[in-house]
Amino acid sequence: MKKNILILLIMVLSIAFADTAIDGLTLALNPNGETLVVAGNNRTIYTLNAETLGVIGRAYFGSTINKMAYSPDGTVLYVQDSEPDIYILDAETFETKSKLANYGMMQISTEAQRLVAIDLDYGGDTIGVFDISENKLNNIAEISFDKDDDISSMGMNAEGSRMAIFFDDFDSETEEKVSWSDIPDEYKGFEKDVYNKKNDGKEARFLLLSIPDLEVVADYVSFYTSYNKEFVFFQGEDVLITNSSNENARYKINGDVEMWEWDGVSNSYAEAVSADHSTLVVGGYAKGTIYNVESASGFSFELDDIPGATEYFSGFAVAADGTVYGTTTGYRIAHIKLAGAGISKTIKAVY
Repeated sequence: MKKNILILLIMVLSIAFADTAIDGLTLALNPNGETLVVAGNNRTIYTLNAETLGVIGRAYFGSTINKMAYSPDGTVLYVQDSEPDIYILDAETFETKSKLANYGMMQISTEAQRLVAIDLDYGGDTIGVFDISENKLNNIAEISFDKDDDISSMGMNAEGSRMAIFFDDFDSETEEKVSWSDIPDEYKGFEKDVYNKKNDGKEARFLLLSIPDLEVVADYVSFYTSYNKEFVFFQGEDVLITNSSNENARYKINGDVEMWEWDGVSNSYAEAVSADHSTLVVGGYAKGTIYNVESASGFSFELDDIPGATEYFSGFAVAADGTVYGTTTGYRIAHIKLAGAGISKTIKAVY
């Protein structure tokens, strides 16, 4: 049941987000709170006034941008494109200072000033851990995997001290395989989704490492299998992973895995989390939900329709005052803020 209640959001900019190809816009908030940048598949970086959403600058980048994040001091912009390559740009001029080729799934901890990313290679994936305290990429650790251990998703906690890795699924030797049509009638709704996950004949490995020493904290096989490049975040020692169908899971160090669902939109194509990883923002077709994972409560919001167009959320970010910014496949940006028992909303086109 949807709970339309007031949630007190005490958040700063989140830069943990899904690693999907952008059909529309992604975004990043400047730590100064006054501006933000948006970019996407038209290869242009737009600078916007964070309050009015007016475009105050444009810079041509040259390739499709999937992710962006500012350095803690706001002088550097980290950009991941669709190759994927990671660029360090001057945040004022957008000139390239340096480049890390072939790395994707970029994750940044502003608290630890660390960046982790993956070189997805047919010969075996490699994860690199980089110190960014000097506004450049200083490699401090890396780990490589066998070519048969393909990484599907990855995330880092807010403190930059742990990294969770999810691997591609494989055929289980012990799990029963039950087709969807043969699931017992007693299972309905989300319970049916859980039963299906536990009886689809597939399993997948989960690995939790400490950073920067890359020591194993947990390593086990679970019934839960994820799609590629899903959204991963942390709550304390627990690791949470979402998918677009709202069939999500919570992983514990002791090997327990429990599925959960957010209360709100049924499907999601964009996700972000508050810096303390307690509040999740998800969005799909013309709708979004701000969901407090700890209290299992949230409220939803909608876009104003564009006549004749199908519009999805493509990116989110959360400001220190709790304001949520959402970009769309229709090249629009939404500014969503709590207002009493409801919300106030501003939507503008980006061009």
